Amino acid sequence: MVNFFNKKFFFSLFFTLIILISFYRSPYIFINGRFFAEEGYVYFQNAFQNSFFKNLFFVELHAGYINFIANILTSFAVKIPLIYAPYVTVYGSFFIILLPVYFILFRQSVLFDHKTKKILGSLIFFISTPLVPEIWLNSINLQVYLCLSSIIIIFMIDL
Repeated sequence: MVNFFNKKFFFSLFFTLIILISFYRSPYIFINGRFFAEEGYVYFQNAFQNSFFKNLFFVELHAGYINFIANILTSFAVKIPLIYAPYVTVYGSFFIILLPVYFILFRQSVLFDHKTKKILGSLIFFISTPLVPEIWLNSINLQVYLCLSSIIIIFMIDL
């Protein structure tokens, strides 16, 4: 019989629930994929026209900085047929969106030191303001989640 109070099992079940809620939130994007705004007509176009390594250091002129995550995801997206390319950016973005939740639930932290804090913290990071539709599942806005992940890593006890 499975012990539901086992910490790892409970957190795994909760993490799976968050993944299911994510799918419920936007099933169309998960099933059909999409390029969001500049992700398609700027980053993917540049990746299509240039080599893999040249695209990694592409600077979008309006932004003025290297968006490394968008560059690397679109670099991989051009390696597969165009009909499947949006899935690379959607699922790559989803992986990075889940990083803060993973760090909170499965790593020891000074900030999230109790089970209740871990649950509430992961819900706050998952359901709160960063998850507005504009930045949901696209690579051009993932720096928000990378920032949140780095803040959580600062408070981690073991790396």
